[in-house]
Amino acid sequence: MKFLKNYRREIIVMLFLVALLFILNSTYFVLNFQNFLLITGLGLLLLIIWFVAVYLLYANKKVKRYGEVLLRVRLEEKFFKFFILPSLFYLSVAFTVFFSKSENLNIFIILSFGAILLVLLIHVRTSYEKIHYISSLTKIVYDAVLIMLFFLLLFSATSYGIVGVQGVYFASGLGILLLLYKLVLNNQLCLQGYVLIFSSTLLLFVVGNLIMGFNIFVFSAVLTVAFYLVVAMWTIRLQGYTRWADYFSPIIYALMILILIFAL
Repeated sequence: MKFLKNYRREIIVMLFLVALLFILNSTYFVLNFQNFLLITGLGLLLLIIWFVAVYLLYANKKVKRYGEVLLRVRLEEKFFKFFILPSLFYLSVAFTVFFSKSENLNIFIILSFGAILLVLLIHVRTSYEKIHYISSLTKIVYDAVLIMLFFLLLFSATSYGIVGVQGVYFASGLGILLLLYKLVLNNQLCLQGYVLIFSSTLLLFVVGNLIMGFNIFVFSAVLTVAFYLVVAMWTIRLQGYTRWADYFSPIIYALMILILIFAL
C-alpha cells in the first residue's frame, strides 16, 4: 500500500498509456490513422504533464549538511535525458501495435512496455529526489529500454517494407542514434565514445549483411542481440570493469538467445 501511495502518479500514467495501447490493438483502430494520431498525441501529452509535474515537485532540493543549500536543476538539462526516451519508447510501441497483425505479440509487447515504463518512471523520479543524479539501476533500466526500442523500431520498419540493404542501413543509423543517446546519458561525449560508436555500428552493419536473407523477425531479432551485446559491453566498460572475465556473461546470454531465435 505504501508503494501504491508513494508512486500513484507514475502508476496512473503507466495504466493510462497501457490502456491507450490496448485501444490501438482493437480491430476498430486498425485502419484509422487519424485515431492513431489522436491516441498517440494523448499519450505524449500525458507524458509531458507528468514530466513537468515531477520537475516542479523535485527540481528544488534542500540539502542540510553543512548548512542549508538549495540545489536547482534547469529544465533543459533533464529534458533530453528524462523525457525523450520514455516518449520514443511509447511511440515505438504504438507504431508496432498499430501496424502489427499479430494480436498475441501486441499484447506481450504492451504488457512488457507497461512493466518497463513503470520502473523507468519511478527511477526517473528517484533520480530527482536523490539530488539529481542518475543511479546505476536507472542506467540499467535505460539500457533495457534502448534495446527494446531498437527491436521495436527495426521490426516496425522491416514490417513496413524497409528490408534488404535498406534495412541494414536503417539498423545501422538507428544504432548510431541510440548509442549516441547512451553517450549523452553517461556524459561520455569524447573521442573514445565516438570510436565506440563507429566500431559498434560497423558490427551492426556486418551482422545485418550476413542475415539479410532471413525473414523480418529473425533479421530484427538477431540485430537486436548484436545491439544488446554492444550495449552490455559498453555498460561493463563504463562501470570501470577491465577483466576479460567480466565480459563473458553478456556473450553467453547472446549465444543462448541466438540459439533460441534460430530454433523457433
